Amino acid sequence: MPKCKDCGLLAHRHRETRELREVEQLFRDERQFSPVDAGERYAGNPLCVGMVETFASNVDDQRNQFEQERSCSRFIQYQMGFSPKEHMEMNFLERQEERHRRWDEEDRKWRQEQAAKNESWLDRQARIDQEWRERQAADERQWRRKEARRERKWRKEDLKLAKANTRSNWAAGLIGFFGALATAAFAYLLSNWPS
Repeated sequence: MPKCKDCGLLAHRHRETRELREVEQLFRDERQFSPVDAGERYAGNPLCVGMVETFASNVDDQRNQFEQERSCSRFIQYQMGFSPKEHMEMNFLERQEERHRRWDEEDRKWRQEQAAKNESWLDRQARIDQEWRERQAADERQWRRKEARRERKWRKEDLKLAKANTRSNWAAGLIGFFGALATAAFAYLLSNWPS
């Protein structure tokens, strides 16, 4: 669980510039300022830049507050040498990078889903196309068989007609021949008939 003493948003306000500065490790651990400044540079109590906690002015109460474990949504792990503002900027960049990673991951998943849907759509279209081609081929085979039967039927009818025509031609030829023969015989008889 986070503790205030380990948070990068724990700050002191500089007395002259009013800037928020990092709380040094000695103060975090012992509630003592470094011997160099003896606390003269900082005004008032430590501050929570995340505005989650207000610290007491009594050192013992501060120690208890600093050591108390809490679930804090604004907690940022302290890194020595960085101001609270820099901690917030680093945290913002980390969250932004995490958000971009999450977006990239969601985008990658979405693209994979779309590719799978597209692939299944293409497969479905290919199957539909194949089925259509097979139906067309079956219809064409059936049509060709029907046309072949019709053509055979026509040939048979043509053969029957040709045979009938041949018979009628023979009959007509015979009739013509016998007619011509009868005419020649009749003409011969008339020419030799005694008058």
